[in-house]
Amino acid sequence: MLKNPGIGCPDVMDDSGSKHHNALNQVQISLRELAADLGVELPEGYPATPTIT
Repeated sequence: MLKNPGIGCPDVMDDSGSKHHNALNQVQISLRELAADLGVELPEGYPATPTIT
């Protein structure tokens, strides 16, 4: 999370008109990318969004 401060915050430049934003989905994607960069293979769907908080 230190490498990606603000991860999960909506992009103010992306005005899609939607009021809802899935911040935990963005965090999950970031965690999976970090794991891949470190050579760690995670099972599909891991980490589950309810366990991120």
